[in-house]
Amino acid sequence: MMWRRSTDVYRFASIRTVQHLQLWSASRDPMLSKYLGIPYYSCRCMTVQSDNQQHGSMSDALKKLGTMIKAFTLGTKNLYYDVKRMRQLQKTHGKLVITNKAPLSETGFTKCPFKLEEVQFIYQTKSDLIKMLPTVTLFMVPLVGYVAPVIAFMFPQHLLSRQFWTDDLKKGLEHKEFSTRMQHLTPLSLELGNTSLPLLKQQLDSNEGVQKYATTFPQLTSIERSKLATLSGVWGVSPLLPKFFLQKRLEQHLNYIFLCDWLLRHENPADIQEKEVSKFCIERCLQGNRREDVTNWISVSTHYRECPTSLLAHLPALFK
Repeated sequence: MMWRRSTDVYRFASIRTVQHLQLWSASRDPMLSKYLGIPYYSCRCMTVQSDNQQHGSMSDALKKLGTMIKAFTLGTKNLYYDVKRMRQLQKTHGKLVITNKAPLSETGFTKCPFKLEEVQFIYQTKSDLIKMLPTVTLFMVPLVGYVAPVIAFMFPQHLLSRQFWTDDLKKGLEHKEFSTRMQHLTPLSLELGNTSLPLLKQQLDSNEGVQKYATTFPQLTSIERSKLATLSGVWGVSPLLPKFFLQKRLEQHLNYIFLCDWLLRHENPADIQEKEVSKFCIERCLQGNRREDVTNWISVSTHYRECPTSLLAHLPALFK
């Protein structure tokens, strides 16, 4: 009677559930294993193997979680040290103010108290803090804060700053970002057509050239939203912002580039190392890591004492 009731229960269960139940029961009762026609030794081996697989998967998951927490802790420390250094630099030299004016004094020498490397470090650290705001917000939400590191590592490009990236992840994300920027640069190059860098350099000093390129490169305020999004994509600025904020963010980034160009001109572009040449070209969306590109860019960018925002925004498309 009891076996008939058990059979009725199995009849309403899935076949896979019945097989697991029979295997589990038979592995613990030699008589039952004989009744079911399953060798007792095979049942024990299969059960032990299944338990080991479950234990192994659990162990791997805990190991990955531990590695993730360790990486998150290390990234937090590195971000803290970067912020600490940034505050020390600003305490020593004053607050870094980026404007559209060239950092020149009356004597012609630079009046910016920061070196080029220090300006780049402060600007990057501020960008890192802004990128970490969504992750910090997740930490403040009850219960969700416990899984905030897991969520952040699922989307490292958007929720984690460079302090949390491994070397391989950093190379992969930088390559992906540069490829995306180059995709935005292609339609911009086609739009400019016959406009070339040598012609631009020849006509910059003449009034005719200034008027011509004022129409070729209109001010950002008069550019439509789709064109502004393309320019923002070239410079690595998120094109998802509203037009007003997108324009301000792009202008701020171009003013930073303008300041770095003037500081590099003061430090002599011919003295920078190959690694810095590569960083310079990637930051300005230039395909080749050529020193002559650095020289040509500096000669055009620092031709003005006030940031030529629209010209700088289109300038990467002229380096073909």
